[in-house]
Parts: sequence; structure tokens; C-alpha cells
Amino acid sequence: MGFTMVETMVAAMLLGFAAMVFGAACPMTSQVLVRGRNTDLASDACQKQLELWRNVGYNSLPAIPAGASSLSRSFTPPSDLVGASGTVIFTRIDSTWADTTADTGRVRVDAMVIWGTAGIRGGRIVMTSLLRR
Repeated sequence: MGFTMVETMVAAMLLGFAAMVFGAACPMTSQVLVRGRNTDLASDACQKQLELWRNVGYNSLPAIPAGASSLSRSFTPPSDLVGASGTVIFTRIDSTWADTTADTGRVRVDAMVIWGTAGIRGGRIVMTSLLRR
């Protein structure tokens, strides 16, 4: 009433096949989780920058030089985000959201985080807000 050699071999092949299928899915799952985590960290950093500048208010924004339409400032994204850099760009805009060198009382604030290094898939998140006088 034991197992025959054929039944044992078939069972071993089925277990081996199942191990290959699930083993291949695990690295892909962890990559998806890491990408999602990085996207969340970058989105959170951008959102915090926009909230910071909204709280500062229009009159306390960095001065955009005369004759220029924009000014950029860097910020430090979370250290958990490997190879990341953060930039906030302040751009004067008109009523149609077109860039202008004139002071119209409207400034578009773009917060951007770019991350990734060799061997690690990177990404980019940009969030935008409008500040008015």
C-alpha cells in the first residue's frame, strides 16, 4: 500500500514546478512593493514642500529675479529614497497658466523628486500648486 516510484516522481515534478512558479513571483512582488514605497515617499516629500510654501504665503516666496520667469530651489527628500534629489520651481504665470516675466500676482509652484541609482529602478514625481497674492 505504498507509493510507486512513478507516483513519487510525478509528485516531485509537480512540487518542483510549483516552487519555480512561486519562486519567480516573489522577486517581482518585492520589486513592486519597493517601487510603491518609493513613490509614496516621493509623493509625501512633494506634498510637504507644497504645504510649506502655501503656509509661507505669496508675499514670502523667494524673489524671482527681474526679467526671469522662474527660480528653482533644491530640498532634501527622505534619506530612505536612494539617490534622490528634490527641487521646487517657482514660476510667474498669467491667467492662462503661461510663463511670464511680469509680476501678475500668480506663481505656480512645482515640487519634484527624482530618485534612483545604478541597479535600482528610479522614478520621478511632480506636484503643482498655484499661489496668488
